[in-house]
Amino acid sequence: MRLIALGRKSFWLDEASSVAFSQFAWPKFLHVMRTGEANMGFYYLCLHGWLHLADGDTQIRLLSVLPGVLSIPVMLVLGTKLFSQRVGIFSALLLTVNACAVVYSQEARGYSMVLLFSALSCLYFLRISESGRWLDCAAYVLFTVLAFYCHFFSALVVAAEWCALLVLPARAVPWRRLILCAIAILSGMAPGIYVIFASHGSPVGWVAKPNLLEFYHLGVFLAAEGGKRIGAALFGLCLVLLVYASIQTIQKAKTTGDPQTAFRNLFPLFWLIVPIALSLLLSVWKPVFFHRFLIICLFPFLLLVSAGINSLSGAKLRRIVSVTVVVLSLITTILSYTRVREDWRTAVRWMLDKHGGDDLILRENPDAGTQLAYYRGQFGAPLNDSQVLLVADPPTPQEVQLWAATHPHLWLIVYPYPQHAARQEQIRAALQSYVQCESRSFTGISVTYYSTQGCASQ
Repeated sequence: MRLIALGRKSFWLDEASSVAFSQFAWPKFLHVMRTGEANMGFYYLCLHGWLHLADGDTQIRLLSVLPGVLSIPVMLVLGTKLFSQRVGIFSALLLTVNACAVVYSQEARGYSMVLLFSALSCLYFLRISESGRWLDCAAYVLFTVLAFYCHFFSALVVAAEWCALLVLPARAVPWRRLILCAIAILSGMAPGIYVIFASHGSPVGWVAKPNLLEFYHLGVFLAAEGGKRIGAALFGLCLVLLVYASIQTIQKAKTTGDPQTAFRNLFPLFWLIVPIALSLLLSVWKPVFFHRFLIICLFPFLLLVSAGINSLSGAKLRRIVSVTVVVLSLITTILSYTRVREDWRTAVRWMLDKHGGDDLILRENPDAGTQLAYYRGQFGAPLNDSQVLLVADPPTPQEVQLWAATHPHLWLIVYPYPQHAARQEQIRAALQSYVQCESRSFTGISVTYYSTQGCASQ
């Protein structure tokens, strides 16, 4: 499922940025990562080497497919350990068909890696709480630090792990080993923490203040990766199962006489709730509550949904509900194969088919440069440094006349955001030295072709 239509979608901004950053020579790569791009740093490091073997969208995305597939047996082990073998098997099945898991296993980003390493971190944390073996401690430190450098939000999973210790009696916690693990983890995270404060949170400056709608987006994201109808219906069903499982788990934890059993059963609740609560608390200082960052909650979300199904009374009801969840998940995953964020591949191919590759290109949004450069390179028509100009404001008549004297053909690329429509019209109106010949809309972007030689020259 993670290989189907792997190369069908065009790279969007974040994916193209991953590739562009990972293509830097070592000195520049290390400098940029040290000064502001340590988030997903381990993924970028892996991609830096992977690009020597891979070329093209499909091969590049294979790096994300591998951890996405490896996460499935980890889910099986976690579900079996926390609840039962049946919950473990069904949790693994849900992760296999879950649209969110599939989509981010098909993206050139570090999300599938952070899912895998966060899950392994939780698995070895559970083992330490039971046996406290040094080998488990080493694995816990390793996977926790790797998860942090795949996405900084994984630190919230560590907070959830330690909050879950409140369930255990103090005498049952292997404090000495855990404290040594914490020291090692903090030492490993220290460079990334420095980058976070040195950058003053600018990489997430676009995140809006949290509201109730964002909670809904998070739920639909985890259940189906989006969607207004089927995704919403699947989220509604999953939410009922999740709440039911939570009630059953809390009641069971109160009645069981074994603290370890209570700890294991309640662990997914801490894993789900603590990252959400902490991200909301952090948003008081700096808005960081965004559904994609909370993909770290996908594992506990699916674990609790599976536990909810397993807790239903009656085999027939369990079968009906489980089949419904799987079928809806499959439908949302199939729909995700056709969902394109930004169709730069088709847009650039149309531009090159329309006219030669040395035309002047104006981009109204600074985010448009990376994808354009990537696909121009893929089609054998790399851009030169002076060929692409950023026009955040309408150009002056003198600038337009200078362009027309040296470049008879011009392209304007914009993101069709309603809030930018007035500025985009002002830019178009300023290009009076050119004749607008043709405009095409692609998914996520709009491209307009201009010429000083008349449209017949197309």
